[in-house]
Amino acid sequence: APTTYSMPSAHTSMAMVGASTMSVIEPNLVPLWWAIAVGLATSRVMLGMHYLFDVLAGAALGLACGVFVAAPIVRSVGVG
Repeated sequence: APTTYSMPSAHTSMAMVGASTMSVIEPNLVPLWWAIAVGLATSRVMLGMHYLFDVLAGAALGLACGVFVAAPIVRSVGVG
């Protein structure tokens, strides 16, 4: 376990960006994308790597970035 905790959780942020973006690109697998992202976020707290608030902040940041990344895809391709 680390000696200091990081705020926000980078692993959670990246998982949420990936899940939200992939949900737009491949909507048939939405449950899979979100199960992976939530599982990773949960594991960060369960393994003692982050506090709950670190993970929640990482999730919020990741979702915001995911919307930013996915918006041009939706506009250009018309998916979603």
